[in-house]
Order: sequence, then structure tokens, then C-alpha cells
Amino acid sequence: MKERFKKKDNFNSKMILTQLFSLLCTYYSGLIVVCLFLDFAVGLQFHLGQVWDFGIYNYDTYFSVNLLSNIFNILVVVSGLIFIVVKGSKVLDFIFSLYLWHFIICCILSTSEFNKMWLIMNTILSILTIFLGEYLCVRFDQQDTLIIDRLFKNKKKPIAEHKRNDDIIKINIQ
Repeated sequence: MKERFKKKDNFNSKMILTQLFSLLCTYYSGLIVVCLFLDFAVGLQFHLGQVWDFGIYNYDTYFSVNLLSNIFNILVVVSGLIFIVVKGSKVLDFIFSLYLWHFIICCILSTSEFNKMWLIMNTILSILTIFLGEYLCVRFDQQDTLIIDRLFKNKKKPIAEHKRNDDIIKINIQ
């Protein structure tokens, strides 16, 4: 009875830490590139406070740029999830860890005080990332399964044909 509830999932801490680190790199590189692009398009000067400062949503000039860059960065993070994490069941864990590490890094590097607006915005962004990430990871996982199923399902059973007195007799081989 005890072995029935035993999980046979191999826990590989090195792989999980590598996946989390690569997801963090994907998150920050995507956020910095999108912020640079949007700042250039709007005519603002980029600074790292746009990434690691709690008070960035208080400034009217940078609010829309940061909001748009974080929304566009969701697509970067989700594409990273599809290729790095792969499984839809692990998306919640990795996104929670990603935003927890982002919060810790912001606590260390931020020059302004903790802001409720920052917390609200990042909570909404993390929820959107989780929903979109789980949906797309499950879709890509099912797509692979469907392709494999189609390969085996569309194969017809071989048919042996025999000619006898100008009649064709088909025999299904099993």
C-alpha cells in the first residue's frame, strides 16, 4: 500500500537550478532589450532602474514604457518556458520562482521604497505569464503527441492481394 503513493519522479536539482537560471537570464535579457527598444522609440533614456526599481511605476513618463515592456516580455518568457521548462505542470513553479527571485533582486538593488503599485503590476504580469505559459506548454506538448499519434494511426494494415480467376481477393494481415 505504501508503494502505491510513492512518486517515481526523479528529482534533479542541478537541472532545475540550470533551468531557473536560464529562465532568469531570458527574463532579464528580454526585459532589457524590450525596454531599450521602447525607450528609443519614445525618446527616453534607458536606465537599469526600469528593471530593478520599486518606484518605476510612479513616474508618469516611464509608466507606459515599463508596462508595455513587461507585457511584451511575457512573450519572451513564455517562449523560454516552452523551450527550457517544456512541461506545463512545472510552469507555475518556475514563474513563481522567477518572480520571487526578481523581488529579492529588486529588494537588494532598488533605490526607492517598496511600492504597492509595483507589487500589483508584477502580480498581474505573473498571473498572465502563468496562464499563457501553461496553455502554450500544454499545447506544444499535445501537438507533439498528436503528431506521433497521427504517424501510427494513419498507417494502414498491410493487405495481401491474390488473383484467382480474374477476381481480386483482399486479405487483411494482422
